[in-house]
Amino acid sequence: MWNKNFNLLLIANFFLYTAVYMLFPALHHWMVSEGGYTGFQAGGAIAIFGASLFLLGAFNNYLVDTFKRKNVCTRSLLLLALLGLLYPYAGEWGMIFLLRVLQGALFGVVLMAMGSTLVIDVTPSQYRNKASVVFTWSGVLGMLCGILLGYNAGWYLSFQQQIYLFVGLCALPVVLVSMVEVCFRAPLDLPLLSFDRFLLFRTLIPGLNMMVVPFILGVLFSSIFDTFFYICIIAGFIVFLLLDRVVRKQVNGRLLNGVGLVLMCVAVWCWAVPPKKKC
Repeated sequence: MWNKNFNLLLIANFFLYTAVYMLFPALHHWMVSEGGYTGFQAGGAIAIFGASLFLLGAFNNYLVDTFKRKNVCTRSLLLLALLGLLYPYAGEWGMIFLLRVLQGALFGVVLMAMGSTLVIDVTPSQYRNKASVVFTWSGVLGMLCGILLGYNAGWYLSFQQQIYLFVGLCALPVVLVSMVEVCFRAPLDLPLLSFDRFLLFRTLIPGLNMMVVPFILGVLFSSIFDTFFYICIIAGFIVFLLLDRVVRKQVNGRLLNGVGLVLMCVAVWCWAVPPKKKC
């Protein structure tokens, strides 16, 4: 499983998530402090990115089986980066909103081309489930590092410089994915629209259930500005990785899911309850 191509994709995925998520706090702070927008307007522009991930989903199967998969990934990444350069020149909220929509749609294509296609192509069939898990965790770590970077970079860099950093971080996955060696696949005669590589209806309910987690994390990311908080989240993920193999063999997956959601709700409640004042 740990071949050169897979390792390149792991590193590329880490930098991709770092780039995308560093823009969340950076853009929010810029819109509120320099753009004069309200927190609600800034939050709306940030949140639409997540919904836009699904815009091009029905075209996924056509894109990766008609064109070269590496090209679909790298060109979507380049467009994602180039659109970021337009933020300092977006004077209206609607323009910022449109840029977030376009970036979200392109990010969805990159995730599909890299995580759901290229990783499968370069991994032996018997290791594909394990490879998908490892690949996902590289994105999780990149996400947390990106949030930390976005919150702290504002102390040292202007918004324009942060955008250049975002573009540079996007350029790294472009180079790394370009180095991946994938067998050529002849174009297939596929319909333009398809649910393949996009949506499996039998997984719709579990998928909606799991959307609760990124929704809660998204609310926290847009409202908590504390480096120590995110360091604790990283520590929690590391503890889980150490315990995962032991716990998963002994406990049912549904029970683990339920316990995780309950613990997350308890953690959010503890965070929301103000400490009692000492007499």
